[in-house]
Amino acid sequence: MWAAVLIAMILFLVAAPSPVAAQTLQYVSDQLEITLLAENEQQMQNMRQESALAQERLIGLEQLEGNLSRVQAEKENLLTELQNLKLVAADSLKIIEENKGLKQELEESSAKQQALIEENTRLGDESTQNWFLIGAGVLILGMLIGLTIPNIRWKKRRSSMSGMNIDF
Repeated sequence: MWAAVLIAMILFLVAAPSPVAAQTLQYVSDQLEITLLAENEQQMQNMRQESALAQERLIGLEQLEGNLSRVQAEKENLLTELQNLKLVAADSLKIIEENKGLKQELEESSAKQQALIEENTRLGDESTQNWFLIGAGVLILGMLIGLTIPNIRWKKRRSSMSGMNIDF
């Protein structure tokens, strides 16, 4: 807008050649130059500020890019760790199932062992009882024989030897 006004004034002053017009022309020209210079400096200052902001944004973006790379690497590590944990969990479940089966087998074996111990004890008791009965039978038989043998009368035998009598 200033430029249009100044151009109109310059044209007016150029059309009227006089010393006052020349001085006015010089003054207007200087003012135009000062105004343009101030506008240029303001634009330059704005560009410097925009450049500084763009530099800050660039640094921020570079940091974000570095963070993104780090986060992606961490994500890959976590995914790998997750896969390993899944494998370990699967192995753990398999081990837990195997452990349950082994506990059941142990309980069955313990029950069989207890049954065998009870049967062995019973058989030992029966064996002891049988030996006791055999001993009692032998004792009774011995007593019967002992009581009956003295009551038996033995016949005397004569031997062909010169008249010896042998008693049994």
